[in-house]
Parts: sequence; C-alpha cells; structure tokens
Amino acid sequence: MSRELFEGAYRKYWDRIECWPNPLRLYSYEVCTSIESEKWHIPFIGHLMAGELMESINLLNQWAIDLADLRTWSDVLSDYHEDDFFDLFSHFVDPLLFRSLFQPSSTRDRLGKVATNVIHQAHLIIESGYKDVLDQDNEKRFLLRRGVEKQLERLAKRWSNGNHLLAVLKALDSSEYRKKTSDFRNRASHFLAPRVEQGAVFFVSRERHPWTKLIQQADGNYAEKEVPGKTGVAYGYSYLEPLSLSQIIEANFRQFELAWTAFDTYSNLILEIMEVMCEKGTDSGWQDS
Repeated sequence: MSRELFEGAYRKYWDRIECWPNPLRLYSYEVCTSIESEKWHIPFIGHLMAGELMESINLLNQWAIDLADLRTWSDVLSDYHEDDFFDLFSHFVDPLLFRSLFQPSSTRDRLGKVATNVIHQAHLIIESGYKDVLDQDNEKRFLLRRGVEKQLERLAKRWSNGNHLLAVLKALDSSEYRKKTSDFRNRASHFLAPRVEQGAVFFVSRERHPWTKLIQQADGNYAEKEVPGKTGVAYGYSYLEPLSLSQIIEANFRQFELAWTAFDTYSNLILEIMEVMCEKGTDSGWQDS
C-alpha cells in the first residue's frame, strides 16, 4: 500500500468520469411537491408524507451514484492485480458495494410503507365510513414484509397503479437476485457474507439426523441401523464461493432499474389519487378557500 498507488488509481477514476458521454440521471422530487400541496385529512400529514418520499428518493439517487462509481472503479481495478487490487478494492469499492447490495431489500420494504401511508390517507377522504385503522396499530414494532405487502394489496385494490406498484415491488429482492448474490444482504446482516473476487468463507454446518448404531449380523458383519425415537447431531463444514464483482454489479443494476420503475409507478399512483381526491373535494365542498 502506498500513496502513489492510491493517487494513481484516483487519477484513473477521474479520467474515466470526465469521459462520460452523458450526465448521471437522478430521480425528480416533483411528486413530493404534489403530495405536500394537496389538502389531506390532517393538515400536516402531507408535509410528512412528502418528507418520507423525499428521503426515499434521496436513497434511490444515492444508489444511482454508487452504481455509477462501482462501474467506474470496476473498470479502473481491471488494471491492477493481487495485493494492489485488494488494497484499492477495500478502500474505494467495498463500502459502495456493501451499501448497494442492501438497497433492493430496503427499497422494497420502504416504498411499500410509503405507499401504504398515502393510500390510507387518501381513503380517509374519499371513502365514506373508512376507519383510521392499520394492521401495525396492534404491533409493538414495524410490520414485517409479508404483513406490509398483504396490507398494501388490500388497500391498493381500487387503484390500477397500486396493483402495478405491488407487482413491481415483489420483483425487487427476488429469489433469483438473492441467488445471484449468494443472499449477501441476509448473510451480512445475520452471519457471514461471501467475499468478492477471491477467498471462500468457511463456516460450521450442523444437522440433526436419526441416531444410528452398528448391529452385528448373522454373518458376523455389522450394519448401521437407526435407533427409533433418538437423534444426534452431525457436524461438518460449509463454504461460500467468492462473488464476481462484475456479475453482482450487473445484477444490482437490474434491481436498480426495477426500483426506478417502482418510483415511476408510485408517481403515477399519486396522480391517480389526486384526480379522485380533486373530484371528491369539489363534490363535497372540500376545497381551498
């Protein structure tokens, strides 16, 4: 590790950045203004829901920046080998990669809650007799994903963009994506995650099996037989193969594209809701003075 190594790599990074043909595309905050300017059931709730969405867009845009940097650094690191590669990887790439690999799961859960809030508040205005009750009211913590999406499915039934949003959200953090990344997010959160490019990760495997013992046979040989009602533990080792940097960046980018589609769908849902709320407000005398 040396100053010259890091400075040289950083120069290569900026050389590539300055050659980008197009500026980085970031998601617009326009829909936040639409939410905040609408008149809701509770006066300040629009400001809070706009804030939820704004922070969600911040995270989506940070994901876009991180992915652009990851692709650039992946290209830069192709010029290096062995120790130099991993010194640079640890400093410049690993933090970006770690954050990006958490985004599909967190975006799915976050946007599901954000959408639930706005649909629920809209229903308080447009549906006669609708109760201000949500499934999480009786929980001591956030609803888990299954509960969030079950509730969202129920609330979104009347909205064409609500049903579409739920379908897109369910494509995020899919089983196929988790397989491509060796379920990195779950493993990093709860135990050991795979390395990238080099080095398997070994860990203890433990399984409970029926207990067996050797029983002598009539011919003098022994055979292994299960002991009814008794089990024992068998220990072994398992390991995770290292992930390919280019492959997981590509898989993560596909998830980012789905997330962008989810935000577009959510924006269309807001427009759909606003249209109905406007009609309801005009009919009932609920309107700005």
